[in-house]
Amino acid sequence: MHDAHDQRVLGVRTNTASYYAPITIVADGIFSKFRKEYGGAYQPKVWSHFVGIELPPDAVLTPKHGHVILNQKAAKKNAQNHQVGPALVYQIGSDVTRLLVDVPGPVLPSASNGALQRYLSSVVVPCLPSKIGSALAQELEKGARLRTMPNSFLPPSMQGMRQQQFGLIVVGDAMNMRHPLTGGGMTVAFWDCVYLTHILGTGAWSPLDAYDDSFPVPTSARDLSNWTEVQSMLRAWHWKRKKLASVINILAMSLYSLFGVPNDHLTILRTGCFRYFERGGDCVRGPISLLAGLAPDPLLLVYHFFAVAVYSVLLMFRGDLFVPIGAASKEHAKPQRPSFLQWPALCARAIMVMTYACFVIFPVIYTETCTNIATASYHTFLRNSCWLLAVAGLGLAVVYRHTTM
Repeated sequence: MHDAHDQRVLGVRTNTASYYAPITIVADGIFSKFRKEYGGAYQPKVWSHFVGIELPPDAVLTPKHGHVILNQKAAKKNAQNHQVGPALVYQIGSDVTRLLVDVPGPVLPSASNGALQRYLSSVVVPCLPSKIGSALAQELEKGARLRTMPNSFLPPSMQGMRQQQFGLIVVGDAMNMRHPLTGGGMTVAFWDCVYLTHILGTGAWSPLDAYDDSFPVPTSARDLSNWTEVQSMLRAWHWKRKKLASVINILAMSLYSLFGVPNDHLTILRTGCFRYFERGGDCVRGPISLLAGLAPDPLLLVYHFFAVAVYSVLLMFRGDLFVPIGAASKEHAKPQRPSFLQWPALCARAIMVMTYACFVIFPVIYTETCTNIATASYHTFLRNSCWLLAVAGLGLAVVYRHTTM
């Protein structure tokens, strides 16, 4: 419902009653009916779809553990003309295991004509571990129900700035989405609840009281009918959440691009990523802290991303990129160092690897910096800052690797 004078949202009208409030919060998820009219200037871009199916309890690889199956090597061998995304498998009860298969691309094969079932049985099943693949094939033969959902990317929008948004706040997946591969959406949603409780609460108590991340809220902003004051706090919320949400968004989309698309240059980055984790210490602690939302630091994200890229190239030149730490025998563990005659080709491949790394992360960073910028000059400032940040991270990664080798 809108005010006839200033078009401010007054509340919600249903078939049976009307409900009035100073502020109406919209949280109707990925299929939001109100996003187009009341959301920001951006609409979701579908990157892929999840296809879900329930499997028997013994289909899980390790009981009470979830698994992300990165099946690009098998996909390259068994599904040469098809793209196959990652798969997630985890128990949702003592008698049920859920399998989520990522189907890349904005268009999903139709289940009504059997195209989706044929894709799963002929393309996905051979790429899965035999235990899970066999269970999936059996369920498909039984005609088990398939559930689907789009995996979209939607940059965040500054709330309450346009006239038709007065009195209304869009939150959750209706306002900001990223690929669910990393499970970061729930982290962002919970922190949005914390920030909004701090802003819109009475002031007697705030969930940020025990954190250094707290910020003052003027007494005048506690009057929720004073939309001018509420606007200023919503603007503060947008930039306060930006560090955490940007890290989660960039990490989710970058990891999906890295692990979800079969490509030889990305294979080098993927392998280098796991070898980077095998180093332990900060090489694991930093990325996990970013993934969990415990370190909302974009600079740290760029640093670790390009540290992985530089480390991958370094291992490639040393000849031990695909030699795992703790190999079964010394013969397998001994790196095959390339000759000097191979260096020109390695240099060319190194350039391609770094280029692909930039293609993976820079578009998402650019999109994050472009969201709801008030002026063109500020837009340019943030864009240039983003590039400088990335270059600085690359330089730091190079220095770090040279000092730790």
